[in-house]
Amino acid sequence: MPDHDLRLLAEAVRRYEATAGPLDAAAANAAARDIGGDLEQRIITRATWLDPVFDMSGALSQVRSAARLAISVLLLIAALGGLGAVQAAMGPGADNVVNFFGLIVATLGIATASLAGWLMVAVFGRGRVGAVGRLAAAAAGRVAKWTHGGPVHLAALGATAGIAAGGPLGRWSLGAVTHGVWLVFLTAVLANAVFLLSTRSYIFVWETTILSADAYIPLTRWLAAAPALVGFPVPTAEDVRASEWVGRGEAAAVARDAWAGLLVGAIVVYGIVPRAMLLALCLALNARARRTFRLDTAQPGFARLEPHLMPHALGRGFADTNTGTEPERVHVRHNPTARRVAADPLGPVAVLGLEIDEPAIGWPPPLGTSIVLDLGRAESRQGMRDALDRLRHARPAPRFVIVVFSLTAVPDRGLLAHIDHIAAVSAIPLGLVLSGGQQMRVRGDIRTRIADWRTLAREAGIAPERVIEVDLDHMTDASLSKLGAFAGEPGEDHDQSNRLGRAFSVIRTSVETWHEPPDAETQAELHRRIARLYRGGEGAWHQMFDPRTITAGNLPARLKSGADLLVGVLPGRLAGDRRWLAAGAAAGALGCVAAATLAVPGAIAGLPLWAGLGAALAATIRSALGGTAAPQEVRPDVAGAVRAAALFTLALDAQGHEELAITRMIDDAIGDEDAPLETEAEVAEWLDRVHMRYRDSERREAAR
Repeated sequence: MPDHDLRLLAEAVRRYEATAGPLDAAAANAAARDIGGDLEQRIITRATWLDPVFDMSGALSQVRSAARLAISVLLLIAALGGLGAVQAAMGPGADNVVNFFGLIVATLGIATASLAGWLMVAVFGRGRVGAVGRLAAAAAGRVAKWTHGGPVHLAALGATAGIAAGGPLGRWSLGAVTHGVWLVFLTAVLANAVFLLSTRSYIFVWETTILSADAYIPLTRWLAAAPALVGFPVPTAEDVRASEWVGRGEAAAVARDAWAGLLVGAIVVYGIVPRAMLLALCLALNARARRTFRLDTAQPGFARLEPHLMPHALGRGFADTNTGTEPERVHVRHNPTARRVAADPLGPVAVLGLEIDEPAIGWPPPLGTSIVLDLGRAESRQGMRDALDRLRHARPAPRFVIVVFSLTAVPDRGLLAHIDHIAAVSAIPLGLVLSGGQQMRVRGDIRTRIADWRTLAREAGIAPERVIEVDLDHMTDASLSKLGAFAGEPGEDHDQSNRLGRAFSVIRTSVETWHEPPDAETQAELHRRIARLYRGGEGAWHQMFDPRTITAGNLPARLKSGADLLVGVLPGRLAGDRRWLAAGAAAGALGCVAAATLAVPGAIAGLPLWAGLGAALAATIRSALGGTAAPQEVRPDVAGAVRAAALFTLALDAQGHEELAITRMIDDAIGDEDAPLETEAEVAEWLDRVHMRYRDSERREAAR
């Protein structure tokens, strides 16, 4: 595989991991380390090892096929357009009399204007491409999405668009497409013009209402200058005078060979030759750009790989234990206090996201009634420079700077250096918000990751109380209040105890109406009623689950994702119990349904939800149990429905606490008892005990 294609493969893998999460690539990382080379070479080696897992190279090949198909269609349209333009301009008329200058405009006018526009863009447009090239790229993207819409193909499409349609490589690739399309158009114009001139007798004239031959003679001489140099016949001044149309064509017929020669020469000299030369130039520059193209290893997805692929690389590896073989951290030298931005007590709160996607709550996140200065979400060195520049020139200066990180990111020395750079230009108090707790629970050991991030904060000189965990993708009004309080707002007093009691009362009331084990639709309605209690004010409850509309196409994956979410919250001892594992999976899947239907009423109407729910739960349970089958856990029963509803309530109520505290509080609330939950009295007594234990655990967490 050519080097350029290997780099394209690596970029596609990076984009796939950015959306689907980092892959389990221990073997690929080891292979990359063994082969050696610089960071880019190791990233490419890792990508080639991972390619067979999801056939990314096949997806890239299909994207290239879609691009070739889109270009072929454009070339066909261009050829037909060229044939049609000549046919319309030289079609049957009175005695086959053709206005020569009208014909020139019809055949060369748009092409010449397009050429002038492309040259201006090439010189002054800072790398932008022409309209035809953009049309080709957009058409290829449409074709690829229509034919293949999975995450692998979307990553392949994004990589191709990012590399082959951006920077010098994209500039010359799409430039070649632009000139190729116009070259086909003009070739078709020439071919049809020669054919018509060979098979019909035309009389070329010029007409005017306000001009005279004295105006058309210099115009014709200017137009004929270049064709005459290469040997094409052109009309003389006498021919031009004799070709004025006055209602008869006999006089003009004597100059028709010269006019025909000028027509063909103008198409060749002013149309085909410039496009052919520019096409050759773009192809040559494209080939050079392909040879010189290199991956941007500073991109977040590549930068996080450096500690794994180059464990002894300079300036990285914070998450790895420093055994003395790592170089000491080089701190950024702070500017003198007079040159650093000082805090303004009446200023806004500045918010900066580092290497994070836009959260579900939106960006920037709301901070109570505080005015927010958005420093953006920096994903590159340039993005970081832009954010620091906005911080330097903010008027008034911020009173507090909040930096948002994702717990799914590895806290390395590169991120620590970013914090150092902020401190180098600002004397404003700094705080960290760690988001993405739910994703991290599903992916790995959240306890270790939180400890790593707090270690990084401590080394950066940030006090422990200025580091909080708030999941911006799964917000409740309680966590919104916590975030506002972190920014210096007083926060709102939410009656959590009463709300939890009301939710448990809803569960008890529902059980009283169940005369048989509830089906999935009945349980979903119960979860919706519970979710409504935690919405708070209008728009305040930003769903714990992804609120985007569920569709028939993504239904199984969405239900499985929701099930995995709550199973990830379960304490270890409950996750090992088949009954609680089933309850957690049901709570997550039905919570996903509740969130979607509250966000978009009617979102699941008419979908085969209930048929797919059992399969989604079974898949989650089977995965959690190491692949063993567990069909009995997904059968509807009163006890399972009560456990699922209780878990869903506890998970919502605990939002706003730190990530590890949520798991501890659920563990304490459930307790060690094995209570039967078949009668209304048993359910009511058990819920009361869970309520009491939860409140006790909440008080212990507050005292920590």
